[in-house]
Amino acid sequence: MNLREIRQNFVKLSGRLDLVNEYGYDSGADFFINSGIRLLNSLTGDNLKTNAYELDNDADECYWSTEHPDVLIHAALQRLEVSYRNTKGATDWLTTIMADLINLDKEWVEEAVADLDKMEG
Repeated sequence: MNLREIRQNFVKLSGRLDLVNEYGYDSGADFFINSGIRLLNSLTGDNLKTNAYELDNDADECYWSTEHPDVLIHAALQRLEVSYRNTKGATDWLTTIMADLINLDKEWVEEAVADLDKMEG
């Protein structure tokens, strides 16, 4: 998904229609999406595979938006809850994100093992 598609889904799930204008352009949503990217980058550490840049233009894409858009949207929703100072909501979203990342970590390990098998075989 590109930034515009991520933005549309974020606004739909958050119910915050005020974060886009009548044409679907940014009116605050991108702040939370990019904050979500920074959160995911910090949670995954120095993994070059996942380290993503912020999105500026509607057609922009990054690792999170193309490979795991649901995780990016969850992270953006978590950052929105933080802005509300809703600790319960923020914690609930963070728990969801961590579960998402644990599942991704398992996938990455499986990919690494498969790559090693190819190299050895």
